[in-house]
Amino acid sequence: EFVNVAATFFVTTTQDTFDIRLADDRADDSSGNVSLRSAIQETNAFVGAAIIALPAGTYQLTRTGTGEDFASFGDLDIRDNLTIIGAGADSTIIDGGAIDRIFHVAPSVTLTLTGVTLQNGASTFGAGLYNEGGNVILRDVVIAGNNASGAINAHGGGIVNDRGSMLLERVSIRDNIAELDGG
Repeated sequence: EFVNVAATFFVTTTQDTFDIRLADDRADDSSGNVSLRSAIQETNAFVGAAIIALPAGTYQLTRTGTGEDFASFGDLDIRDNLTIIGAGADSTIIDGGAIDRIFHVAPSVTLTLTGVTLQNGASTFGAGLYNEGGNVILRDVVIAGNNASGAINAHGGGIVNDRGSMLLERVSIRDNIAELDGG
């Protein structure tokens, strides 16, 4: 009998580094570490659900750039089913560094986030998390201090759920800012 087991990646650095060899079932950066970004890039490169174990720490996004959807620069693009498990929202923080939104979930993809804080995302549309028609499950998550600004129609400082489904359990969404709607 075939058992489908999700690939699991254990993050070993808080640095915002990239995967040097996509689709090799590893998520190593140039130093042999696994970052949150490199793990997401690797999960996007193969078909099938994956899990990322994210220990306590602050994971600040530093790779500037926009206009691509493969998590190479800027936001963390989720293109395949993924579960990210942090050590608790008070100790596992994903910080957007005010360079871009934090997460962008592609259509028909499921993202489950547990035990993390999303802070300091910056975008005109969904600064903390933008769900573009996927399925998002947030458990024990804090979304705080994100900012949707810079455009006349900037909205969704914390979250934009666009044509998708979203389940929130024990989630705090606070102190987010938007120029138009949904601070």
